Amino acid sequence: MLCMETIAKIRRRRLIDHDSISQIARDLGLARNTVRKALRSGGDAPEYQRVSQPRPQLGPYLALLDQWLEAEEKLPAREQRTAQRLYEALQIEGYAGAVDSVRRHVKRFYARRRAVEAFIRKSLPPARHTSLTGATSTWSSAASISS
Repeated sequence: MLCMETIAKIRRRRLIDHDSISQIARDLGLARNTVRKALRSGGDAPEYQRVSQPRPQLGPYLALLDQWLEAEEKLPAREQRTAQRLYEALQIEGYAGAVDSVRRHVKRFYARRRAVEAFIRKSLPPARHTSLTGATSTWSSAASISS
């Protein structure tokens, strides 16, 4: 991926110095197609366009896979099937896609399920009292202060 600095070098050499695309590619160690793409970009940083991963082959099997994963979630960790075993079971059902698609879906499934649990303390610890000199400090409860 090209950084903005490299794109600026390419554009400067082409538009100001009038170097050829081949010369720029040779000097910068880039492919000619990469130089052309940088010139066509208009100086903008290249961005990854795809937002979601298309799943044309896994799509019809997602409901079944989610159903299996929900059932597996209730089992002890030792008895749960791995993504590879789920892939093999899907193949028996007629799935012809890759194991990586199944692994990605399993990973996303468990990431969605794993909720962030926060610990909120409902009672405060005993108050800490410090002497004026700061040399000694003691812990005391509210009950001992009132007596």
